[in-house]
Amino acid sequence: LNKKAAEIGMRDTILNDSSGLADTNLTSAEDMLSLIEYVYEKHPEILNWTRLTNYLVQPTNTTESRTIQNIHPFADDKFFLGGKTGTSEAAGQNMVAVFSFKDFRIAVVVLGSPDRVKETRNILTWIGEAYNW
Repeated sequence: LNKKAAEIGMRDTILNDSSGLADTNLTSAEDMLSLIEYVYEKHPEILNWTRLTNYLVQPTNTTESRTIQNIHPFADDKFFLGGKTGTSEAAGQNMVAVFSFKDFRIAVVVLGSPDRVKETRNILTWIGEAYNW
């Protein structure tokens, strides 16, 4: 993982586990932007999956199918193009997401937040008001 992170320009990222849950994992907003740009350009299907509100899965060790609900707070937002959230006690609430905004694609990175949804909405509102479109 660290080798791939370095390949895509994530200079400030240190990954100590593949789940992303270890408190020893470190990154920066700039590196999260590099990651979302890489996924958007090279593997857009990943972002498509994050927009699904639910999907049917069948684990390999059983014949039972299950419907999995997407808990991403923007999954049903028509301007949401995809992204990822994460939360831990040490890191707080985090999110990297891409939104369609006018004729542009806007990436939003929120790290260490007590309320990533509110802060993302505030950022998008500010962008809409601060720039002449």
